[in-house]
Amino acid sequence: IIDIGAYEYKEGTDPIQASSLVFSSVQTTQMTIGWTNGDGTKRAVFVKEGSGAITNPLDNTTYTASANWASKGTQLGSSEYYCVYNGNSNSVILTGLSINTQYTIQVFEYNGTVGSEKYYTVTASDNPKSQTTLPNSPTITGISPTSGPTTGGTTVIITGTYLTAATPVKFGSANAASYTVNSATQITAISPAGSAGAVDITVTTAGGTSATSSSDQFTYVAAPTVTTQAISSIAATTATGNGNITSLGSPNPTAYGVCWNTGGTPTTSDSKVDNGAALATGAFTASMTSLNANTTYYVKAYATNTAGTSYGSEVSFTTLPVAPTVTTQAVSSIAATTATGNGNITSLGAPNPTQYGVVWSTSTNPTVALTTKTAQGAIAATGAFTSSITGLSANTTYYVKAYATNSAGTSYGDEVSLTTLAPPTITSFTPSTGSVGTLVTITGTNLSNPTAFTMGGVTAIAVSNDGTTLVGMVMPGAT
Repeated sequence: IIDIGAYEYKEGTDPIQASSLVFSSVQTTQMTIGWTNGDGTKRAVFVKEGSGAITNPLDNTTYTASANWASKGTQLGSSEYYCVYNGNSNSVILTGLSINTQYTIQVFEYNGTVGSEKYYTVTASDNPKSQTTLPNSPTITGISPTSGPTTGGTTVIITGTYLTAATPVKFGSANAASYTVNSATQITAISPAGSAGAVDITVTTAGGTSATSSSDQFTYVAAPTVTTQAISSIAATTATGNGNITSLGSPNPTAYGVCWNTGGTPTTSDSKVDNGAALATGAFTASMTSLNANTTYYVKAYATNTAGTSYGSEVSFTTLPVAPTVTTQAVSSIAATTATGNGNITSLGAPNPTQYGVVWSTSTNPTVALTTKTAQGAIAATGAFTSSITGLSANTTYYVKAYATNSAGTSYGDEVSLTTLAPPTITSFTPSTGSVGTLVTITGTNLSNPTAFTMGGVTAIAVSNDGTTLVGMVMPGAT
């Protein structure tokens, strides 16, 4: 055995260095450093901010320790390693550190008294070793929006501090469906599915998990459910929509009713009835107005709350047709067997008429069930029209109506009457003989405006007539 001062070792045997550095209670500005002691009587612990090679301690040198990094102990040469502990224990609590900063630690065993220290300068397992202090704990100062449907899928902007390297982001106990760390102060997260009610959004980083507060509360809202029933009370321009709110959702609906259009798949952007807030489940009705006649509509019941708008299934209906309107004017061009009927279609109704004209009879109130009518086909515009009335009997009274027909039925104008002309009669004429150019005066009845006038088998010229007297000229060829 060789004795060198106060240091004693057995020749041929290496000293045992401190080993197995461990770190516990690591926080933002402090940590506890522990180790397994070697076979020295004491040990000195040196720490550097960052990393880098260490200078071995000098024998016969006492290093003053400070466990508060803000008031560092003795520096080991110019290595920027400072003594934080010098004693015979196996741990030290190091304080005053910088946030989220790496520190390198090495422990040196030694023997000897003050001023005559003999240091072990060999390395050992996990000596030296590095540890990084924690970053600041994340905080959440606000979220937008603050609510979304229970089905999930809401894009939520989370604002706060120290959000970098977040893992995970949670809505209550459930992980976000996905998230993106935009910066140290913002995260974009997609809400997972959840149950109706409020949950806290939390962000976890190496610095810990954000504390919960009213600023991070996200409320899951459940959409209402609604069904659509068949439309009732269908008229030409009105109908009654029918629905049933089977679940109010959460919160209660702020609007409900029916919506409709003519193209299918209606939404609340189309025509709608809003019955206001709903406080209870159950069937409801909605009055649909300002519809077009003879038109097919597609309808859905709906209910809206902050979770969105829910729709019932689609139903369809067709409004009733509207009959046209028509007026009858006085009959014109009345002759013995013909006349001209006059009418005016003042409204086409819906759909457009497929037939129109006039109908007549010797009895009052004629209808299109008679064969004595004109049929002028479909019409697409309002306005006056004429119809040729034929096959009449002379000197007979007829009753006439204009009409127009569509799928709603046949509409008639007021009834007017006419009396056809009687045939002319001749009671006498003078002279009874004469040559070409002779004027013959004929007396009788119904002699006005003759449509045919012959004397001696040859068409004669009517010079004058007043209904009872007709003066005509004998033309060449008359016999």
